[in-house]
Amino acid sequence: MLSKLEPSQITMYWEDIKNGIVASFPPTGMPSNEGMANILSRLLKGDMQVWTVTDESMSPRAVAVTMVLEEVASEVKNLLIYSLYGYSLVQQSLWIEGLEGLKKFAREKGCCKVIAYTKVQRVVDIARSLGCLADTTFLEWEV
Repeated sequence: MLSKLEPSQITMYWEDIKNGIVASFPPTGMPSNEGMANILSRLLKGDMQVWTVTDESMSPRAVAVTMVLEEVASEVKNLLIYSLYGYSLVQQSLWIEGLEGLKKFAREKGCCKVIAYTKVQRVVDIARSLGCLADTTFLEWEV
């Protein structure tokens, strides 16, 4: 089951959430104390969201952090899966349920797509099995 955490829950479980974010940090940022404090602040304000995926026994299987991004030039909104961390093997049915929940939230926020970055081939394979177009390559140069 996919559940969105409330601010009090985020505060209570921050160390676990933070560890999941650090372990799955997106290529667009770098984990630092200041960055993590900023993420926590955005989570508590509601600018970012924390989602948990639990199995039928209510055991946590994964945690995801999302945020609505507006593409500046076209003003199109997308829901970015900022980080995704699995505590253990996530069953296909939970992936499907989680994705559907994120799509519903994205529609409510006026988003056109759910998007994500990953370097993990298993995540790419699972995403493709769920109908994801995974043909774009993210390019980056250090400056």
